[in-house]
Amino acid sequence: MRFWEVRFYKPGEKEEFFVGVDPIDGSVVKLERVLADEAAGENLPRDEAFNEARGFLIEQGYRPSKFRMVENSMKRRLNRVDYEFSWRRSGELENAPFEVEVGIQGGRVGT
Repeated sequence: MRFWEVRFYKPGEKEEFFVGVDPIDGSVVKLERVLADEAAGENLPRDEAFNEARGFLIEQGYRPSKFRMVENSMKRRLNRVDYEFSWRRSGELENAPFEVEVGIQGGRVGT
């Protein structure tokens, strides 16, 4: 998928955002928040982070029951815990898999 990517940031701050926009219909196809490793946040247990990620998928119009979990990881940062969850659905485009990923950064959706 091709998309335009726009970067939002304030000079001198480490937090920044990348937003991918579909050039055909203007829909957001990617959202990424970049935080400094030392940025503070919550230390959610894995099950709470998973529920946060799953809820975000549902808010975006995805049906988690149509996907299978293919990866989940945790990374302890200095002042927070980050998680990455990936789901895959097969056969969307000429048998190519379709994958969605949600990152939880210190208790908030970040990717």
